Amino acid sequence: MSDNDDGTDLLVLLPTDRDHENMGKVDAPYNLHWFEDEDFDYPQPGSDFDMVEYTERASEYVEQADIEGVLFSHDVANLVAGALVDRHDLPGPELEPVFLADHKYYSRMHQPNVPWFDYIDLETDEWGDEPRFPAYIKPPFLTMTLLQYRVEDREEYERAMETVRKELPKYTEPFMDFFDTYVDTERYPLATRDMMLVEEPLEDWTQHCVEGWVDSDGELHVWAISDHNYYDDGSLAIDNYSTPSTLPTEAQEELIDIAREAIVQHGFEESFWNVEIFRLADRHVITEVNGRTASVWEPLYEGAFDTSVYEGIMHLHADNPEQTQAVAPDWEPGSDYETMGTQFHVITFGEGRADEFLDFEYARSVPDTDVEIFVDPEDEIEQTRSSGFWLARFHLFGEDYQEMLDRADEIRTNMLEQPELSPEPERYT
Repeated sequence: MSDNDDGTDLLVLLPTDRDHENMGKVDAPYNLHWFEDEDFDYPQPGSDFDMVEYTERASEYVEQADIEGVLFSHDVANLVAGALVDRHDLPGPELEPVFLADHKYYSRMHQPNVPWFDYIDLETDEWGDEPRFPAYIKPPFLTMTLLQYRVEDREEYERAMETVRKELPKYTEPFMDFFDTYVDTERYPLATRDMMLVEEPLEDWTQHCVEGWVDSDGELHVWAISDHNYYDDGSLAIDNYSTPSTLPTEAQEELIDIAREAIVQHGFEESFWNVEIFRLADRHVITEVNGRTASVWEPLYEGAFDTSVYEGIMHLHADNPEQTQAVAPDWEPGSDYETMGTQFHVITFGEGRADEFLDFEYARSVPDTDVEIFVDPEDEIEQTRSSGFWLARFHLFGEDYQEMLDRADEIRTNMLEQPELSPEPERYT
């Protein structure tokens, strides 16, 4: 627990290292209670984590410690937060909209601008409708593109499903128990079904994310728009995220309108949110709705806007939305910017020991950026998604986007032990 006895008491649910780092440095009158669980793994919860037990223990703590708000930054903690908001009337989103956003099949049913979508019952191997290919398949409530595949035909589908059937049970039990306990399964019967979402694979798109928050009066505020910049090699691998967006003003305003409609349809209140949108030549398609911030972009907001989304979250869930507005970026939709933040990824499509793919010594010594390494040298890398395996990420800031791309290529060239197994640096820009 942080030392601020006169401050508002806030409970940090399933805190990550990123939460500790960024909430811990905010100078605000809040007393943070770090509610850990030794069995929880981030970003996927792990089969030993008991999500119901944790929720009930957190609920008891809310009453014992007179907790006045809950803080969360990822898709497991926000579900727990929703249950606590419902039970204790705390500031924040209720469980139903959080569930709708986290369960991508039901989210598709509550949003505009959807592709065609269906589900696959893993107990029977049957689709809700008739199978059709090509298709994009993904678990309904896991993050970081885990077990997501684009499949062109039945043969690729069966090959991907072999991995899904083997790997998916490692992650789903905590969610299933939680949904069975707290979600209205008569209204949402697929909540406790072993299933995969299947949907239309899209072509020739660019991807963008509108992030914002909604106050206690239901008014929606936009924080920023970011671009997802992919390699132009068909691999679905993300080269970098960049903030602010460089789309023209009119295009950004159209994205904002679509995002606002999706958030209203999901029913969010008193929460940060973001909506990821594919922009095609003839239409827009929402790929994901989230009832939380993209906390991984905190360095981008700090470097590009000199502000902290974590501080905004803390104010909002302490029921101080005017302070959230006070720290919002000085930003308007448009292609002009003084400083751009870019978050780059180091990706491989190989399999084997991590030190066969990443030069750890170099990664730890890059002078002009922070490098976050996701693996240890002896870790075994397996390919469990169409977008490759993230070895590391780093950030660059500046006025010249192309200059940052060139520097990122140099850094990654030196990091990669087998660059031929990584995407080629030809990008959408």
